[in-house]
Amino acid sequence: MNVQFLEGKETVLVISPQPWAGFKVSKHHYAMELARQGNRVVFLDPPATHREMRGIERVTENFDGGSLEVVRYRTWFPYNIKFHSRRFYDVGMRVQAQRIRKFIGTHFSVVWDFDESYQFNNLRWFGAGAKIFHPVDQVTPGRHDTKNADVILSVAASIAERFEASILPKLIVPHGLCREYEEYGARKLREGQSGASMERTGGQRLKVGYAGNLLAKAVDRPVFLELIANHPEVDFELFGPYESKEVQPAFIQEWVAALKRHPNVHLHGLVHPQRIIELAPTIDMWLVCYDVGLDHNGGANSHKILEYLATGSPVVSNRIGAYTDVDLVAMPSTASNRDLLHVFHEVVGNKSHWSSVATKRRIEFALKHTYRSHLRTIESFVNTSIDGRHPR
Repeated sequence: MNVQFLEGKETVLVISPQPWAGFKVSKHHYAMELARQGNRVVFLDPPATHREMRGIERVTENFDGGSLEVVRYRTWFPYNIKFHSRRFYDVGMRVQAQRIRKFIGTHFSVVWDFDESYQFNNLRWFGAGAKIFHPVDQVTPGRHDTKNADVILSVAASIAERFEASILPKLIVPHGLCREYEEYGARKLREGQSGASMERTGGQRLKVGYAGNLLAKAVDRPVFLELIANHPEVDFELFGPYESKEVQPAFIQEWVAALKRHPNVHLHGLVHPQRIIELAPTIDMWLVCYDVGLDHNGGANSHKILEYLATGSPVVSNRIGAYTDVDLVAMPSTASNRDLLHVFHEVVGNKSHWSSVATKRRIEFALKHTYRSHLRTIESFVNTSIDGRHPR
């Protein structure tokens, strides 16, 4: 078999641990880029648990530059068996996979599984195509089986190490840059090269942007509030959910209430990525503020950083393993976010971070990591690793 993602010749099943609706992260962006290249893409949501859902359904989703099919389903058996009898759950999911294949009615040349929670224990249940296991987040504790995949991809060595006992070919592929930010960064580079100023504008209040789920467990809430309180001269523009229909723990509710009390905090809520890009020219600096001790990936990587870098503005972050050898993100030398307070203060006052040279370097780095370029790398790796094992 010779996979041809960039020639649009594949029929790809993307198995996702997150639904299509909502935040778009790496598995969504890979699916969209595959579709833009002309491949037929079926995006399989995780099992639905709400009672309104029955059986299996399929909808077509259109986006800028392409479309794909989203398949949603509710398991034919009680889903909570997963938490009481994994063996019976796996038997049920094998039948579920057969039902999904019959419903879709096509042969998949590639099955690309991003699900670190092992909804499906064996990718062979979906047919004889090339099988990629691509955990972007740390896999379920205690699991190190490879789902009968042909290759393993991951964004960090700390995740791939869980499979070190396997002889399967493995490849570390960093997070990717989505199309919207790619186009924004390329446009800003062109403007800079044509003589437009890429320097920080003076005489206005500094704006710091943060894009992410403000309800997430790993947010370092005490340090976040301290940064805000220590810098009343800075406006903090926060993009992402801060309210939910579900009752949140008291400490999160109290934290959100504290954010609202600060006049220099502006909560935008969940917005479309294009809206963040529209406002990006007004954002002087970007922030990542997670407690790596609470992060189940241990601060290995963050997909937001490439998007931030693509805007050209300085980035201040907690310690991120993937960027320790890249002099583009201002972050502490240790995992302690007490040092993040000092790093933030230093960047605010150090003009070297705001130079056009630094801006250009950040954008150029981000543009080297587009999902299109990652597809080229993955295509070559898959073909080299499993050549001849999956005849068409």
